[in-house]
Amino acid sequence: MLGGVVANRYAEALFSLAKDTGALNSMEQELGLVAGAFQTTPEFMEFLAHPKISIQDKKASVEAAFAGLVSPQVLNFLRLLLDRQRENYLLAIYESFTAKIDEAEGRIKAVVESAYPLTDKDLNKIAENLQSATGKTVLISSILNESLIGGARIQVGDKVVDASVKGLLNQFRDTLKH
Repeated sequence: MLGGVVANRYAEALFSLAKDTGALNSMEQELGLVAGAFQTTPEFMEFLAHPKISIQDKKASVEAAFAGLVSPQVLNFLRLLLDRQRENYLLAIYESFTAKIDEAEGRIKAVVESAYPLTDKDLNKIAENLQSATGKTVLISSILNESLIGGARIQVGDKVVDASVKGLLNQFRDTLKH
């Protein structure tokens, strides 16, 4: 619970800075680059979290890794996280930050799980339907999940529409139990 609060506070501050400087999209990309590096290189995250390594050494490593790849604002933000020993919140901060940008720009993310690969035409049709239902621009992605048997499961934010064969069979089973 505390982690979410901390991440939201830092994301809000970063969002405010990016909005004021007109750098929302560039900062989102740069922070995504850093978050991606942390995810793909867990050893780097372990290094930054190690209590016996000085903050100066950690800052030097971050600067060496990201200098020239990210703006001075993002580097300063990373230094701040290190100073306050909040580097382990970076991924949660990034998620919260991108959610704030999506909200500000009227975008929502949707994930479509299907038993079979969907064509671009199928995904575009689903996105159009979701866009007309929500009034927001839909950023859609798809996942192949053969266990659904057929149909699809669509998640938009915290809402899930389960129109899969597996989901319908589960609903039918639950109906029979009652």
